[in-house]
Amino acid sequence: MHSISATLEVLYWHVGAKVGIFPTVKPGLLTDENLPTAGGYVNGGLHSTLRTAYTGTASYLASPLPPVFVGAPTEKYNYASVSPFLKEGVEAFCLTAVAPIQRVKLLIQCQDEMIKSGRLSKPYKGIVDCFARTISNEGFLSLWRGNIPNVINFFSNKVISVGLTTYLMTLSNYKKDKDARWKSFFKSFAAGCFVVVATQFVVYPLDYARTRLANDIKTSNKIEERQFNGLMDVYRKTLRSDGIAGLYRGCPIFCVRSILQQGLYVVMHAFFKPNVLLSLVRLQDNILARIVMDGGTAVCRNVATYPLDTVDRRMMMTSGEVRKYRSSIHAFSEIIKNEGVESLYKGAGASILQMLAICAILFVGSGAWKSYVSTKKNKSAADGVSKKKNESAGDYQSTSIITTKWRSGRKD
Repeated sequence: MHSISATLEVLYWHVGAKVGIFPTVKPGLLTDENLPTAGGYVNGGLHSTLRTAYTGTASYLASPLPPVFVGAPTEKYNYASVSPFLKEGVEAFCLTAVAPIQRVKLLIQCQDEMIKSGRLSKPYKGIVDCFARTISNEGFLSLWRGNIPNVINFFSNKVISVGLTTYLMTLSNYKKDKDARWKSFFKSFAAGCFVVVATQFVVYPLDYARTRLANDIKTSNKIEERQFNGLMDVYRKTLRSDGIAGLYRGCPIFCVRSILQQGLYVVMHAFFKPNVLLSLVRLQDNILARIVMDGGTAVCRNVATYPLDTVDRRMMMTSGEVRKYRSSIHAFSEIIKNEGVESLYKGAGASILQMLAICAILFVGSGAWKSYVSTKKNKSAADGVSKKKNESAGDYQSTSIITTKWRSGRKD
């Protein structure tokens, strides 16, 4: 049950800026509890840079072993080895399920840039109005526009960040038990910052394409057709007008935001200790309590750094346009000067709604997964008992036959 809460890190992934997809390294991936150790099954779970999604059944059918080391599960129902793939599937499903809310968030967040470029005639009045106008003008399925590069971004980010993390920990010969607490903290945080920057160098163009496709709208009067016809068309037109720099416009401010979010994650868990707070009220094993706690910390990180996300998206929208921001600082000053500070938080409500939707999905999904595992365990146990009964019955029948033949022989 504790491992199910690991899946909640998708709250940061998708929701924040990228929490999505998370085109940033997973926060907390490099904190003490997640640092890789020597391979092997210990206390029922395989130690790696990714937490297992279910670790309570590794020794269920295994023969008795010493209390610390548990043999690798090789039984028919190998929950522990399947769990990482299940976790990735759950996160990808969450991204697709909340994609309509994500698109509405991007439309509200970038509407002022679309108005300046003439792509949008009037601003959206809110989340409901944005949903209604989008469905009316483009159709219901258009709410998932931009989701394909988002999912590709998610898996690419995951593979690259985990690979780099493992490599860095091996390269630095990190030893959790020997390094001092603060030394290990700064080493982990520095490595995490490097992973964020290195990963974004590869996957940022996917996030750029997602943003441009999501904000490529059709109007009710249909005077203008869509600006882009797909993922490759975004790259082709951007490279033609702005070169490679157009694909990375806004990347520096995004890296700053990702580093700040990772720092906030570490600070909040180091000083406020959410797990300890849950333990004090005896809710450490309560799934709903963990979802609420992780969701609350994700909302705090998101709101604190949301203006940086707005600047990032607004800078993306100027690629291919005549008017561009010279830098992120220039974008900040122009937005505040011409539109006010509140413009930096446009779309924040949709972002929080997206996090709440993910919380609901995780709560329902965790209950379904718990029921599935329980059913499998009961079925496996029943099969084991039935097999033993059949073996006992077979042994008894064989003994009876031998006894009968022996007695019959004596009679003759």
